[in-house]
Order: sequence, then structure tokens, then C-alpha cells
Amino acid sequence: MDGGREKKRLIRLSGLPPCLSNTARALEGLGAEDADERILKAALADARETLAGVFRALLSDLEADGTVRERPVQVLTCAGWVKAAYPYAPGKVTGRDAVRRLCGEEQAVRTKTAGGGSRGLPKATRGARRRAAEAVAALGSADEAQRFLSETGGMSAGRETERKIALEAGRRTQEAALEGRLEAEPRGGWTPPPGAVAVTPTLVMSVDGKGFGCTGKDLKGRRGRGGGAARTRTANVMCFRRYRHVDAKGRPIFEPRVARYHVTGAGGMTLGEEMYAVAVQEGLLTMPRAEFVTDGEPELECIYQDFFARNLPVKVVRVLDAMHACGYVDTLAKALEKDEGKAAKRSEQLRRRLVNAGWEGFLKSFHRVFGAEAELRLDGDGSKAWDYLWKRREQMDYRRLRRRHLVIGSGMVESACKLLIGTRLTGPGMHWRFANGVRIAMLRAAMRSRLKIAA
Repeated sequence: MDGGREKKRLIRLSGLPPCLSNTARALEGLGAEDADERILKAALADARETLAGVFRALLSDLEADGTVRERPVQVLTCAGWVKAAYPYAPGKVTGRDAVRRLCGEEQAVRTKTAGGGSRGLPKATRGARRRAAEAVAALGSADEAQRFLSETGGMSAGRETERKIALEAGRRTQEAALEGRLEAEPRGGWTPPPGAVAVTPTLVMSVDGKGFGCTGKDLKGRRGRGGGAARTRTANVMCFRRYRHVDAKGRPIFEPRVARYHVTGAGGMTLGEEMYAVAVQEGLLTMPRAEFVTDGEPELECIYQDFFARNLPVKVVRVLDAMHACGYVDTLAKALEKDEGKAAKRSEQLRRRLVNAGWEGFLKSFHRVFGAEAELRLDGDGSKAWDYLWKRREQMDYRRLRRRHLVIGSGMVESACKLLIGTRLTGPGMHWRFANGVRIAMLRAAMRSRLKIAA
């Protein structure tokens, strides 16, 4: 009886429409061990044949007076390369017109090269471009992306083709992100955990930099921090997150999967302009309150003063990242206490005091531990650390900030730097053109932000 039921099942499945002929043939002698692999391969073949027919129909209305015959044009789709036939009319309908119809206006544009020829973007549908770009950005290299797409989706495009698609998608995504044109993916509802307490909705803004290896052309004439030749260039990562609840200890509860990330190679005023543009998209002008949490780099101080400190309907609270501040406290302790064990113990004590009581509480403990005028005995790195903290003392009122349920650390953007840049652009032996590296990181930022990339 089991054999009879199995035979009936195969007969019923084999009665498929003509467009699934490859799938029907794959059912012959199908076994459990290779069923999924064989069916997938056959289904992709059927999809390519079906797409060829659909493309022929879509291109049929291009027919014009003087059409001499049909010509094929190869187009990369989510199912692989498909040969699309179009009605060729010399001087009236060309392959470029067919590509424009199937792939978009930009894919049909060609530019002259130095050798006298011309080149354009790979001929690929929007869905194929998005899939290729996401794979190149998410996986460890273009080679890995090419192999993955070929084995799982039949997209057997070359490594260079997929690389060009990804870099162009990164450029378009950068532009669309600043203009607010990226489409958000649907998000499910979120329920705060038990014990959560509603507080004033707050937008938290952070920015930090991460370096990655670049080619000699992009490093020429640049100096590193130590004064020698630069080995890396820094891209800036922005992070925007909102919260409306805190837990029982007053710590903000961020809704999962709603962070917004943005990557740019810009610095100075341009960096500030981009950060302000994305912040407005994230609700800066309508939020009841916002805060700007970063380290104390002078460039970031200027951005805060120029873009977030004035002329806004919401007051943006400036906060110095507590972990960075604690690092300078450690430098002070080592400069004033020569015994390493005692220095470590006193540093831990003072760091805890800074986080729990803010600058005023830290200052009292610092003088009690090291003397009333201990800062006058500092020199070298110790003196620099004291100056750094003293200039930013108003940004370290951590006790009051915590009572107001505000964030005092920038760990979220530091993690984003590792996730968006460190894990993809800093592999062994990797050297990037700076603009290309930023574009790949921007693709990862859009994907992490649950935004559809502009392929």
C-alpha cells in the first residue's frame, strides 16, 4: 500500500503546467536525500525559461517600423542570467532600449573610457542588484558572495560584476539615505517587558570613527597619529536610537531592531550636516528631548555647537561618554600613584565615584585621595588627562543624568563601528579605495537599520 500511495503522489505532481517542465522531469526517481537540491535547481531553470517569455512580452511593444529581427540581450535576474529577446530596428530600437525597459534608466547609460571604448553598469534587474549588493556587503568578500549566490540562487554572475553592482548600490544608498528616500522594511509590534516604566521619549545620537586599510593612492601624503605615514583612513559611523521606557533600575530600554545607522567618509562641517540631516529624519525636531553622547574629540564638540546646541525646538543634552572619561581617570591615577597595585585600586574607586556622583563628587574624592592641589603635580600625560576632563566637566554630571533616565555611554556606536566596518573592511590583507569601503559599510548600515538599499 505504501508503494501505491507513493506512485499516486508522483503521478499527481507530474501533472504540472508547461512552464514547470524542468521541475516535472526532476520528480522522476526523486529521493529524499537529494530532493531539495534537485527541485531547487529545476525550479530555477523553469524560472529562467518563464522570465525569458515574460521579458519577450514586455519588450514586444518596442517594435517599430524597420524591425528586421529579434536580438537577444543577457540580463542578470534573481534566478540567474536570462536571454531576453527584443525586436531590433537599426537606429530605432537597440539593446540599450531593452535594458532600459527591464533594468532601469541608469543601467542603460554608457560612458567613454580612456582607451576609446565605452562601459556601463552590469545589466541586471533591480531585484538581482539588491540581492548581489546585500551578499557582497554581508559576506566576507566578493568571492564568498559570488559562490553563495551561485549555489543558493543560480546567480552565477562573475565576481567583478557583483562587485560593481555592490559599489553602485552603496553610492545610491548613501545619496538616498541623506535625502530620506530609503524605504523601511515592515516591523512587528513590540511590547515592553514586565516592570518597564514609561518615561519621556528620548532620541540618543552618537558618532564615532573606525579606521580601515586603504590603497596607496588614498593614503598618499597622509600622516598617522604617531607622525609617520598613515596606514588607514577613518570612516565615521552614526547611530540614532529612541526609547520610551526604563527598567526597574532606571536604565533605558531600547526597542529591538529600530536603531538607525549611517556611515560616511566626511568630516568637519560636512559630517555635521549629514548627521543633522539623518537626525531630522529620525524625529529630532519633534522629540520631547534628545542627547548627543560621544567622546570629547574637538571635531565633535564643534558639530554639537554648530548643529545641536542652538536654534532647535528641543534642547539637546551634551554627554561625554562615561567609558572615555573613566579612561582618563585611570591615566590620572597612574600619574600620581607609582605603585601599580595602589594605582589600579584608586583608579577603580575614582571611576566608580565619577559614574555614581558625577564630576563634583569625583573632584572631592580625587582631592581626598591625592591631596587638595593634586592637579598641580601632574605633568605629561597626566596633565593632558586633567585638562581633557576639566574642559568637559559640565558634560559629566552623570548622577543627575541617570536620575533623568538619560544615557551616559556610547557603547552602541562603538559596537556599530566593529559591526559595520571592523568585521567587513579590516580582514587580513584587505586594502580598499576609501570611497569603496565607505559604500560597502553604508550598505551594511542600511541593512542593519532595516532599510531597503537603493539598488
